[in-house]
Amino acid sequence: MKIIFARHGETDENAARCYLGHFDARLNETGRQQIHRLAEHVRQMYGKDITRIYCSDLSRTRESAEIIGSYLQLQPVSIHALRELHFGDWECETYDSIRERELLTEWIQNPFQIAPPHGETLQQLGNRVDTWLSHILLHEKEDETILVMSHGGPIRWVLAKWILGDRQEFWNAEGVKHGSGLVIKLGRDGNLCAIIDRMTWNE
Repeated sequence: MKIIFARHGETDENAARCYLGHFDARLNETGRQQIHRLAEHVRQMYGKDITRIYCSDLSRTRESAEIIGSYLQLQPVSIHALRELHFGDWECETYDSIRERELLTEWIQNPFQIAPPHGETLQQLGNRVDTWLSHILLHEKEDETILVMSHGGPIRWVLAKWILGDRQEFWNAEGVKHGSGLVIKLGRDGNLCAIIDRMTWNE
């Protein structure tokens, strides 16, 4: 099995360097262009093999998945577990404004146990992503290719926990830009084992 993990296109809030989390922002025009570019690449390289598209249930990921689905003639399935980390009181605030708060340093040092005010910990995000992904690996067919449209946090969690084998590598794992993705191959033991393609472009 191959799984294509893709990140939604840009929003105005992303461009303003805000934490989004569960805030339901929509794509901007740049974001739509990014996803059309990704969709064309996916169709050319993997279109014949993709059988399903899953996406976070937030607008920016659903719209991104629907654009790709229109290229592949597939209807995306929305999954709550694929949402970005819930940043609580930090949502829609800029990185610079949050940097001035003492809790930010504590959160960066231990995001697995410390949550943004009224938000969730990284471990809580990881638990929901792991539960869903384990279910998918158990029930999807071995020869299938699926596309998962999600956010920076969940994708980075998969890279750290499932590819590098250590959640502590979360901040060190190479992330995915907006409108970009990566292809992961499933090993015979049922684990995600290797990145076989990175789909990214210079802006």
